[in-house]
Amino acid sequence: MLTPHNTLGSLVYRTPHSFSRISKNQYQLELRVIPSTSTSPPLSANTMAKVYHGSCLCRSVQYTITGEPFTFVICHCPNCKKGSGSAFMSNAFFKPEQVVLDHGKDTIKQYRDTNTTSGSPLIRHFCPTCGASLFLSNDDNKFIIVGTGNLDDPYHWVPRRESFPQCRNAWVTGLAVQPKAKSKSSSKL
Repeated sequence: MLTPHNTLGSLVYRTPHSFSRISKNQYQLELRVIPSTSTSPPLSANTMAKVYHGSCLCRSVQYTITGEPFTFVICHCPNCKKGSGSAFMSNAFFKPEQVVLDHGKDTIKQYRDTNTTSGSPLIRHFCPTCGASLFLSNDDNKFIIVGTGNLDDPYHWVPRRESFPQCRNAWVTGLAVQPKAKSKSSSKL
């Protein structure tokens, strides 16, 4: 059964997080409590968005995601390979308000990755106890990237594309991607 998080009386509160810069290479994770502006009754279990749970390897950090990613990509860049310890990283992109840290927010460490293939810095968030890569974010906090290997719940997303396929290992073949269909309005641009 799906239940809303952080419910106080008849007001439903959500707790999105943000990452703020403390110094050049250090970021702080902040949680905010924002009262819901909705006056409508709570959604029923049949109409609520899908909820996914995730955690690091040692379960010191646990989080909840509400809803579906706005995109899902496989990244072959050298930094994602190193960050994931694998041949590629599967990255699900969410709006910051979709990701809520349930446990261990004060323990998360960050690394500001400035030597990226794209040229855009990323902040890599990881568990200091087990070393598991948890999230990636950007300086503008416009998205949170979740490595799907940390999800505890099954998902049925199919990657939309491969990023940096020129960096793909030769033995990695047969990855299924399903590009997003172009809308009629975007084809006029």
